[in-house]
Amino acid sequence: PKPEEKPAEAPKPAETPKPEEKPAEAPKPAETPKPEEKPAEAPKPAETPKPEEKPAEAPKPADSLIDLSILYKPLTEVEDEIRLILAYRKVNEAIAEIEGKMNEYYKAYNTAFDSGKETPPILDLKPLAEKYDFEFGTTQLIPESDARRMEFAHGIKERQQVMKLFNESPLLFQPEQFDGDDAKYLMWVTQTKPQTEPKRLEEVRDMVLMRWKEVHARPLAEKRAAELLETAKTSGKSLAETFKDQTDVKVAETEPFTWKSYGDSIYAAMFAMRGIPPRLGEVREKGVPVGDSEIGNKLIVAPGDKFMEKAYDLNVGAMGMAMNRPETVAYIIRVTGSSPAEDVLLDNFHKASPMEYRLAGMPEMVQEARDAWLKRIYDEIGFKWVNKPQPYKRNAFRGE
Repeated sequence: PKPEEKPAEAPKPAETPKPEEKPAEAPKPAETPKPEEKPAEAPKPAETPKPEEKPAEAPKPADSLIDLSILYKPLTEVEDEIRLILAYRKVNEAIAEIEGKMNEYYKAYNTAFDSGKETPPILDLKPLAEKYDFEFGTTQLIPESDARRMEFAHGIKERQQVMKLFNESPLLFQPEQFDGDDAKYLMWVTQTKPQTEPKRLEEVRDMVLMRWKEVHARPLAEKRAAELLETAKTSGKSLAETFKDQTDVKVAETEPFTWKSYGDSIYAAMFAMRGIPPRLGEVREKGVPVGDSEIGNKLIVAPGDKFMEKAYDLNVGAMGMAMNRPETVAYIIRVTGSSPAEDVLLDNFHKASPMEYRLAGMPEMVQEARDAWLKRIYDEIGFKWVNKPQPYKRNAFRGE
């Protein structure tokens, strides 16, 4: 009977749930028909046909279609956006081709220049620009002051690019690509010339004559502006209505402006702590975008501290007269509104920390004190310049 007892002891494999060992011991099918019982117990997987139930619960795809419809817009709504993306891609491909041609010339030019050979003729970019219907333009050798007023420099990014060209030393014929406010640009510098002092009067005769006329015209302009101011005060009408029949008087309305400010910069507090003074506010004529007053304004040119001081000295509705910074234009100023109101500004001033105003105003106060001190010394000793030195300017005349 002992051989029969051994099969009775065989359930041990069931006690050790090692499924991999059972196939090794399974060569005894006749002795233990239990393997057939286990399949009978195996309906457990059938008891949990959850994978099959999920498809049964699959109305979710229908729900998800409803949700996805919220994520997608009809073609009619995104048509313009798609066209813009495709056009931008096409522009980039065209610019890449033109830039490749420019780089080829840049390498050929420098190779010839380095070896002392004659440089190749300048690459004509106009046919390439016309091929892709791009706008094309060149400038003469001009100073930064003129470059900043070009139509090209109509946006903040474009003006920053102009300043970069004049403050750095760009390599000749090296193409540079950048995104402006409203367009994409590809440009290079073809010639540079350092700024030099004139040697003969004939070289600057026209400029000297113009400046002489400006100096002698200032008293006349101030006198004429004073007369117009009295006319405006007694008319009781707006400036535009008062001078509508006088062709020699131009009237412009401005956007709101501030005298001095650190702007919306997150570094405003840091600038104040470092003693950097706030910058002069921008006076923009009606409709001129922020940052575009230099090129967008038609009548208000280079207003300075005197202009701002007069504007802020006037109450709402009052009028006064002031010259611009270079004293080339006389203005009658009428304040049409102020925000916040004067009482709110005064309340803010009382609540603000004196440190804020001290830090913001200290550089100017120190400069004014220094100038007054030097003037007193000059007056006491009878100091006089024989040849007054001109301030150093690093900007050069450059043509792009």
